[in-house]
Amino acid sequence: MDKQTFLAEFRRNVWLEFSLQKIILLLIVAGLTLAISLSTDPTASDVVKITINTALFIGLFGCISKVADSITAEIGGHTWDFQRMSALPSTSIVFGKIFGASSYIFVTVFVVLTLGFITLTNNINLADGNIYDMFFEKSTLALACIVLGMGVTFIATIQIGRIMIRQKRIGDTLLKGLGILIGSSAYFVISETTKSRYGIDQIDWYGQSYHNTSLYYALLAVAIVWVAIGAIQSLKAELQFKTFPTWWVAFMACVTFILCGFTPDYAESFEQILSYSAVCMFGVTIISAYTMILFEDLSIVRYRKLIAHIRARNDRETLILMPRWIPGAFLALVALFVLAGVLVVNKIDEPYLLFGLLAAFFFVLRDIMIMHILVLRQPDKAYHLTFMIYLIILYGILPYFTIHVLGIDNPSVFYVDIESRTTGFMDALPAIIQAAGVTFLFARLLKRKGEDSLKSNEPIATGWVASKEDR
Repeated sequence: MDKQTFLAEFRRNVWLEFSLQKIILLLIVAGLTLAISLSTDPTASDVVKITINTALFIGLFGCISKVADSITAEIGGHTWDFQRMSALPSTSIVFGKIFGASSYIFVTVFVVLTLGFITLTNNINLADGNIYDMFFEKSTLALACIVLGMGVTFIATIQIGRIMIRQKRIGDTLLKGLGILIGSSAYFVISETTKSRYGIDQIDWYGQSYHNTSLYYALLAVAIVWVAIGAIQSLKAELQFKTFPTWWVAFMACVTFILCGFTPDYAESFEQILSYSAVCMFGVTIISAYTMILFEDLSIVRYRKLIAHIRARNDRETLILMPRWIPGAFLALVALFVLAGVLVVNKIDEPYLLFGLLAAFFFVLRDIMIMHILVLRQPDKAYHLTFMIYLIILYGILPYFTIHVLGIDNPSVFYVDIESRTTGFMDALPAIIQAAGVTFLFARLLKRKGEDSLKSNEPIATGWVASKEDR
């Protein structure tokens, strides 16, 4: 891929964003701001604080809004399909949509930072090495968090943009709010640690001590890399490229590896460390499985093709068609077996942990099957909203009514209570029964749907997202 092809989408968005009027307006505002700042005598901390907060506010709200609008506007204007059918590679589209669509706002952010730097250097009383270090450190952090928020917004818009475009009023707010929340949270959490950078506050990670700030910066860099990979993979799925679950499994492994490094103080022996690692692996993989059912194609046609390829021992097509929630659920089950093995071999009397996680696994499996039932019964409707209503009923309204109104205090029927340290197999049994019942109901509905389809000679509904092979 040559440079011209890679920058094609970026140049198109830049031409759409910039105009002579916008450039003149930016120069006038920058000149007035600089004149006002030079005529005053602010303190160094005030200059840094005002500059960084202004740049962060403009970047988070402006850049993230532009990224979301660049996709939702094309979806709403029915031009997104032309974009998908273009010969541009996915990396070019991702780069162009993220940095091209937000180019004018990004230039504005750099102008704000430049004005702050000029104000610092113009006043000899502010010329201090530590102030410059703080300014560049916070500027870099702000830019990194803005990019992180833009990437998250891009992924969310690609995944659920078609759903949100139907609810225009709340759709844009949710898509943009997610990126703003993540970007601002990352900045304020990390910036708080810089206050004790030269102190004794440190974090142990895999037995090595690191400054809080250094470790958080490294984790932020890793997060940006994975967001970039996620943006490219999400767009490839939208462009209907055949992709393997390799990156998804690698992401779960990376997050698990990072979390396992923060070993708690009580984990001193190898068995305790292994148990903690298994719990971390279970948490990451089960959350990943739960997340993917909200974004994936759960159509019946996809599963029938998957079964056909499994029977034909076509490993390549099997991996391509495999829903991404399956590897997460499988690895969560592996983590449970590892934890069970550690507890049994070393005769550690902590059954509440094992059976609590077992109950959590089957609760998640129940919810996944509920989602499949909704897709089967409401293929062309907003089944995501129906699923959220079911979750509110199952985890909120029903437990409250049962415990506080009926006086039946048995929380294991509705959720996992590991902190009570009384969880045993009988407490996990309700979750197992519910998961089995919902799975049986799904199988019955699937069979009935197939029989009705054969009688009416109509194709089985395939869900909200249809793969290229299904069309």
